[in-house]
Amino acid sequence: MLTWVILLPPVLLLIHDKPEEKGLEPDGGDSGNAIQLVPKAVGAGVGLTLAEVLRTPTFYLVVVGMFSISMLVTVLHFYQVTIFTARGLDPAVAARVFPISAAVMVLTMPVVGRLLDTIHTRYTFALALCVQATALVSATLVTDVVSASLYAAVFGLNNACSMTLFGYIFPRYFGRKHLGSIQGTGQTILVIGASVGPPVIGYAAELMGGAYELPLRLAALYPLAWAVVVALFLRTPAGLGEHRVGD
Repeated sequence: MLTWVILLPPVLLLIHDKPEEKGLEPDGGDSGNAIQLVPKAVGAGVGLTLAEVLRTPTFYLVVVGMFSISMLVTVLHFYQVTIFTARGLDPAVAARVFPISAAVMVLTMPVVGRLLDTIHTRYTFALALCVQATALVSATLVTDVVSASLYAAVFGLNNACSMTLFGYIFPRYFGRKHLGSIQGTGQTILVIGASVGPPVIGYAAELMGGAYELPLRLAALYPLAWAVVVALFLRTPAGLGEHRVGD
């Protein structure tokens, strides 16, 4: 009820479905630069249908990469206390570094957004996947408060990448016209990833006597390998026609 009371009035009064309703264009829609890194494909009238998107390799390159982030971010959220205690730290240390992750996430989300505006999307996506791999490995190297704090900072950056990418990457590659059905389908796949990750890593650690080091390091190979795939092969679908800049 508090959510309704606090959030419904500003949602109803202040939120608009599209910038065009207010006579505006999305950021970067008409930059005037020779190379347009944020393409006009984000316009409200441009976009592939869900059926068309499901026939493009771009969709699967995107969702497999986002699946990795969704799955493994959830793993680290679930098992942070368990990993720290297995490494000999007090559970209170695990709790105390959560605010570090939150602060770094808040501070770096605008930086990640700026990267998406200034360099090719596939490289930013690849960088986010590398950050994911780094967070997984750094969790296995925690030995004291300092290393725990460093891990928390990397994990905060990881969260900033995942949250910023989700809001950006689907309209960037598939347009806005049918964004609801496309992003809804993508979100369903990511929720499956978030559900699958913790049991798989948990069972693997159980088989190894409660040791999380090897399962997490092996899991880090997934985003690391996909970062290479994304950097090499991710492109705007041909169906968006002339709006094929800023891949």
